[in-house]
Amino acid sequence: MPAPLLRRAIPALMLFAGPLQAQGLPGDPLAGQRLAREWCGECHLAAPGAASDAVPSFRAIAARPGTTAATLRAALQAPHAPMPPLGLSRAQIDDLVAFILSPP
Repeated sequence: MPAPLLRRAIPALMLFAGPLQAQGLPGDPLAGQRLAREWCGECHLAAPGAASDAVPSFRAIAARPGTTAATLRAALQAPHAPMPPLGLSRAQIDDLVAFILSPP
């Protein structure tokens, strides 16, 4: 590739590097699953395929169009009624987010 073309291509490639890098989530989905079963499973039914009319399952939450890692982190840091304040650490939140957003 000629030098002038390469100089123009590098900024374009850098635009795509951010989204590609952002695809990996921090946190351990297996640890998040354990947390979900222990702390959240009574209401949110942490088991795949479980459903409830009163409280959405984690799969239902993950499938919502506006659900992102950022929106989940915000919801877990500032719980809403009737969700009790859990006092989760940053690592626990990362684990739960990784579990909720992991493929079924």
